[in-house]
Amino acid sequence: MTHQVWYFGFGANINPWKLRTKRKIEPLDQVAGRLVGWRLTFNHKGGMGNIEPLNSSTLTNAGPDEVHGMLLYITPRDFKTLCKIEFEYGTTDVQVTAYDGRQIVAKAFVTPPNFKLVQSLPPPERYLNLIKDGCETMGIDPSYRAWLESVQTEKGQR
Repeated sequence: MTHQVWYFGFGANINPWKLRTKRKIEPLDQVAGRLVGWRLTFNHKGGMGNIEPLNSSTLTNAGPDEVHGMLLYITPRDFKTLCKIEFEYGTTDVQVTAYDGRQIVAKAFVTPPNFKLVQSLPPPERYLNLIKDGCETMGIDPSYRAWLESVQTEKGQR
């Protein structure tokens, strides 16, 4: 018997268009959630997002003390596909509080030291727009969406 995987998407995979249309991944279940005690940062060399615990010595940006995103219940095959796409990331288990109150242990992608910048830089505009659009579509907390609106971006490639 193959067990399904809970995955916590906080970046472009929050966006249903990116996940379903571009990546061809259809979650078996999904619920919005928040990862308390962590922060979204943009210190990944590729210009993408990363999450770090608040006590991390490499956390260099301000922002909410929790990361909001989508808990996606997917097949092991789909998770393997995401791992191939997100090959510059490692995985870690995180405990996410679903908006419906459940506590769910999920896999999340985190940036390993060799792909991490010394400090956060503005993310590419296109990348942040994918996150913001996904947050709106998926009903992510309005205060988190307001914070994302305040994040400065960089046009084109970073």
